[in-house]
Amino acid sequence: MKRLFVLCLVVLVGILLISASVSMPGKKMQDAQYLQKIKKAGPETSAQVKRAPDFGKIPLYFIPNK
Repeated sequence: MKRLFVLCLVVLVGILLISASVSMPGKKMQDAQYLQKIKKAGPETSAQVKRAPDFGKIPLYFIPNK
């Protein structure tokens, strides 16, 4: 039982080390480009956000679970 625990622990640590050392080369560039797009767009104000005219007009009904 102790041997199995140690083996599982070693395998888990190995997987964690491998996954930490492997990095996606284009990932950081994509993140930087995405952040630049967000900064350029800026947050919307409540004056810019429009509510859909049909919002809240969906009929409500109940389907019993049989």
